[in-house]
Amino acid sequence: MAGVVQPLRLPALRHAAAGIIVGTVSLTGVGLVMTEIVELLSGGNLIVMLLLVALISLILGMGLPTTANYIVVSTLMAPVVVELGAQNGLLVPLIAVHLFVFYFGLMADVTPPVGLASFAAAAIARADPIKTGITAFFYSMRTAILPFLFIFNTQLLMIGIDSNTWLVYEGVSNYGHGVWPTPVVSIATLITGDADWEKLPSSPHLDNAKLIFREDSFDPVTRIRRGRLYQWGDGCLQQTWYFTPHPAEPMDRDHMTMDGRLNRTLWTYRPAQSFSSLFPNILRAQLVLGTQSAPTVWQVVSVETVASGEELLTLRARSSFGALPELIEEHIPEGAKTEVLATLAHVADGAFRSSPVSLVDLCRAAATVVLAHWLESTGDAPDKVHYLDLGALLKAFEKQQGNTDTNSPSAAGSAIRLLQRFHSRGKPNEQKRYNTRPPTEEDAQLVLGALGFLLREVGWGR
Repeated sequence: MAGVVQPLRLPALRHAAAGIIVGTVSLTGVGLVMTEIVELLSGGNLIVMLLLVALISLILGMGLPTTANYIVVSTLMAPVVVELGAQNGLLVPLIAVHLFVFYFGLMADVTPPVGLASFAAAAIARADPIKTGITAFFYSMRTAILPFLFIFNTQLLMIGIDSNTWLVYEGVSNYGHGVWPTPVVSIATLITGDADWEKLPSSPHLDNAKLIFREDSFDPVTRIRRGRLYQWGDGCLQQTWYFTPHPAEPMDRDHMTMDGRLNRTLWTYRPAQSFSSLFPNILRAQLVLGTQSAPTVWQVVSVETVASGEELLTLRARSSFGALPELIEEHIPEGAKTEVLATLAHVADGAFRSSPVSLVDLCRAAATVVLAHWLESTGDAPDKVHYLDLGALLKAFEKQQGNTDTNSPSAAGSAIRLLQRFHSRGKPNEQKRYNTRPPTEEDAQLVLGALGFLLREVGWGR
């Protein structure tokens, strides 16, 4: 018995140390900053990010039974892969993410210095626990490639694009056929924050296109598009495909294989899945189609999973939400025309590119400029009118309208007050102080409408 008990003393100490690590992670809340830590250390590199997640999952899995292991790694590390993957154009199915972190979490059972399975086997065999753990670890490393296959190979329908003819092919495992009629494919950029606007591709070449939107239908009246989103396939941009001759191409028997297929190098994309998991509030998700020089912005209306396992996205053009009214430039004073037109141009551009908070700020600034110049043009402007904030301009506007009851503002005054209220809602300190929510896409549309109403009320908009 002594020979059995002796090898167990060292593992017991190490299991206790593992408990300290797990307890520290839980008590200090370090798990909440895992995403920032991994993002900082990986520098945006997907492979480095996955290796770091694997290492951390292995550490978190030390000394834990299987069920607890899964709970810990799926709670702390799965969101890291989903979020950072999305930022780098990799939309991973949730099941694949969970399998990835769970696999490396379980490897802790055979990995020194804490390896429950290895030390238990060493105790039974009366062998050295450290040597047993090291040997088991190296045996397990032979299959470490499997979790990465979970991430990069979902075995769903892929598409290939010929950059010379722009013909589209689809199939599984690089065996497929030409799609006829040829669908419309657009370079896409996923917008998750203001910084993503800087990531729009500068050219239409496919080597800049991490995401591709394949259009299935388009209604020009409602400006609604339906289609599927694809991403770079398996980390390899160009792959050799074997496919049946495309109906739009002449027969090329010189490059035909014995089974009647042609082979060609195509830009390869696979379905981008788990889109809805990235955006619990799907109305906040946006896609930009096109390049920096010619982009269009689309709001994601809904996401549904079709029989093939692909996700069908329904998009609505942000331009269909309505922007500012047509300006009557001859009604704008000559001295104010340059500043007013430039300010409203920023708003019109931001209506289709900016976040809700940024758009609210742009509308408030534009309302301030419009009111200051309008009051000046009426000859009833207060002193230093161009240095007044929107609140002071509102009082001057109501006075000019002959309204002395501040509790019952005019219709235009109510629109101006609406601009004030939503501007303060964009400030984190105001949200915390008054327990208010930040402006949403719908709120930004309301503010934009209020600015348009003000322009019509002062006679500068149709």
